[in-house]
Amino acid sequence: MEQRLDEVLARPQFYGNAILCFAAFALLLAVIGTYGVVSYAVAQRLHEMGVRLALGTTPARLRVQLLRQGLLTISVGVMGGVSGGILTGRFLESLVDGAKPANTMTYAASVLFIAMTAASGIWVATRPIARLDIMEILRTE
Repeated sequence: MEQRLDEVLARPQFYGNAILCFAAFALLLAVIGTYGVVSYAVAQRLHEMGVRLALGTTPARLRVQLLRQGLLTISVGVMGGVSGGILTGRFLESLVDGAKPANTMTYAASVLFIAMTAASGIWVATRPIARLDIMEILRTE
């Protein structure tokens, strides 16, 4: 009887583990994509940062401003992602018996993790601001 019960429960456990692996992989892709986009956006604004530094702003103030703007953009994207996740969870719940959508803590943890990744991406990408040669930046364009 125990062997039969193990056979019956093995498939749902496999499905649960497979979905967990796919969800972790999706979160990893989201983190990598977020970091890449944020770093690229900061690198594209190098000339603007040089102008702002030439006009007298401090590197710390510039980093905070870029962090604020980046997190605002990330928050708009997170709203769409969370709403899509909720709708997808409800849809999958209607298709699979016994499936439960993610709870609020899961969404909050995912949002916090992606926001922290974006913030660290912005912070790392803007770290060399203090060492920028303003004249060289302004001459390049």
